[in-house]
Amino acid sequence: MYSEKQRFRSPWLWGILLPIAGVFSYGMVRQLFYQVPFMIKMPEVTLFLITAVLILLVAVFYFLEMETLIKEEGIYLRLSVFKGSEYKFVPFSDVVSYKAVTYKPIEKGGRGICDTDDCLAFTVRGKNGIEFTLLSGKKLLVGTADPEDFMRSLNKMRILH
Repeated sequence: MYSEKQRFRSPWLWGILLPIAGVFSYGMVRQLFYQVPFMIKMPEVTLFLITAVLILLVAVFYFLEMETLIKEEGIYLRLSVFKGSEYKFVPFSDVVSYKAVTYKPIEKGGRGICDTDDCLAFTVRGKNGIEFTLLSGKKLLVGTADPEDFMRSLNKMRILH
């Protein structure tokens, strides 16, 4: 069995999201508690809602996790904030071939779960992944921090299957 967990830890994401959330949080406290207008005087409800959405985004990206499991029957994939959410299951019987690849996230639809006509991608960070060709002809890209170990586990499970 193989197991890997990845989280969104891109410096550029946090370099953008945290300062913006911090500035709005600071502005909200100044305006609500000290009656000092934030930038332009905006309604308290509007400022509160913007700040709440930004803080929620920070929390979602912090807790969002991609989990990949390889078991005897196939591959299980999950990208979720919640531990109890469903896995996407790909049985080995649906896999025609697979290979380690280096990819550009922008070409695969970005980060997260990206579904295009010819490819379904589960990626969170980095540029390494395993690309599966399925019986349907569609490609499945799974991002991984350790492509060698992933491939070793795949080869072992495929032999057992």
